[in-house]
Amino acid sequence: MGFIERRLQLDVADGATQEQLQSRLDAGLEGFKKGFAEAAEQLKLLSRFSPEVEADIGDTYQQVIEGTDALRARFIQGAAAPAVASSETAINTPSQVNNIAVQQGLYEYAEARDFRVELITQEGDKVSIRASSNMGVSVSAGRDANGIYGNASQSSASSFELLIEGD
Repeated sequence: MGFIERRLQLDVADGATQEQLQSRLDAGLEGFKKGFAEAAEQLKLLSRFSPEVEADIGDTYQQVIEGTDALRARFIQGAAAPAVASSETAINTPSQVNNIAVQQGLYEYAEARDFRVELITQEGDKVSIRASSNMGVSVSAGRDANGIYGNASQSSASSFELLIEGD
């Protein structure tokens, strides 16, 4: 909300019209909704929620919607309508968020980068430079007889090699 508010303040200072402010606010809200839906989908695959976490997720969504409505009332003249209609069917309300299906999940990500250059100097010396890095992340979650569990690990390595053949 702070980012959207600061952006609206800059737009006002730059002389933005009411339509431009409305467009900026709508774009910020749509960006939030898209990100929230994507995050909810990932959480469906990775975790099991306790009732407290489910309530917090729903509360966060509601606070953002209310914050957007407050910004709309503050920056846009004559705007009193809420940003979300009650008939909206996307994952928008706490009760809809609380119904996210929870499954066991495993998420893994790895990345490797390698750089190599070889050159020969005017004197005929051969110089080789090589740098590499590797990074991996693994996250798992599920439910067993003791309740909900989660595990995360990260590893990384990097190397640099300089080889000179000659003087």
